Amino acid sequence: MDFSNIKNMHTALNAYTLRNETINKNLANVNTPNYKREVVSFEEYLDKSKNKYISGFKTNSKHIDIPSNNSSAPYTIKRDMSVSTREDGNNVNADVEASNQVKNTVNYNAVVQRISSNFQTLKTAIRGGS
Repeated sequence: MDFSNIKNMHTALNAYTLRNETINKNLANVNTPNYKREVVSFEEYLDKSKNKYISGFKTNSKHIDIPSNNSSAPYTIKRDMSVSTREDGNNVNADVEASNQVKNTVNYNAVVQRISSNFQTLKTAIRGGS
């Protein structure tokens, strides 16, 4: 069994939690003049980190570079500065945020289910398959 992705799944859960908080903040400010929505990005980090579990060092300058396990922050919060079509300058669309919230919840639950499945398999192996 390969548990090397537990770190990525932990990072994903934290990012999905932060994204949920950010979506809630956007919805809470849907009527705040000049408020600009915030978005959380982290999928790029997960894609880049797939092969980061290999580590090593070069003993010769002609050896192939091995990527460092040190990477930038796993997720970022960015302010969406896109032009608003509303007179008050607010660019939050409640329907888009609600849709994003549903998608985020589904993704969060999928990761929780995957982690639970991995640990259930481990538990079964420890008990000797019973």
